[in-house]
Amino acid sequence: MAKIYSDNWFNTYTRTIVDSKIVELTISTYPDFQQQSDSYLNGLVVYNINEANVWSAATVDTSRLRSIYNDNISNYQYPERPFYYLLTARNDSTLMKAKAFVNNGGSPDSLRSNIERLGVAVDSTTNFTEDPFDRLAEMSENSFSEPFDYNNRGMFWLEERLPARNMTFDEAFNRVLSTYQPIREQEWLAELRSEYNIKVHRNKLKSAFRKDS
Repeated sequence: MAKIYSDNWFNTYTRTIVDSKIVELTISTYPDFQQQSDSYLNGLVVYNINEANVWSAATVDTSRLRSIYNDNISNYQYPERPFYYLLTARNDSTLMKAKAFVNNGGSPDSLRSNIERLGVAVDSTTNFTEDPFDRLAEMSENSFSEPFDYNNRGMFWLEERLPARNMTFDEAFNRVLSTYQPIREQEWLAELRSEYNIKVHRNKLKSAFRKDS
């Protein structure tokens, strides 16, 4: 027991010494490491400042976002889009069982619990130009597509076409935030300039750049 304790103590002590000296040793061995470390730390500082003052949704004035949303509500709309069920299975026979179940009056929402080894995904989409979703553009409401290759085999049930409408504020939140962020950034920069009265000395910057290079 004493030997195990002694070994553990020595290993801990060794790691502590190495950890306390590793940065100093690295800088003395690789001079560029200091510059890279400073650049990395400066980058983290800039990132954290931007995150706190520009990008973070947690610090945004929600009333300002609502004002942008209300003044530009036509920019935040859903177009007409299909509401569909994507059925997937290993073989067409399982898909045909699902089709028969719905055609006989069963609810598409009950497919997963009534048909074994059937995958069911429910969604609406505004992008139905790529395979296999391009099939939705030509389908009628309350109809099945033909089976197709998709995760083994797939088939669509098109429930309905949802009409175009304005997004709610919650639905449009990320888009509104994206609209507001450049405005917020410019306002924050203007506030900094006003508070700190920054003046750029271009000649000194050029001189410092020449020394570094």
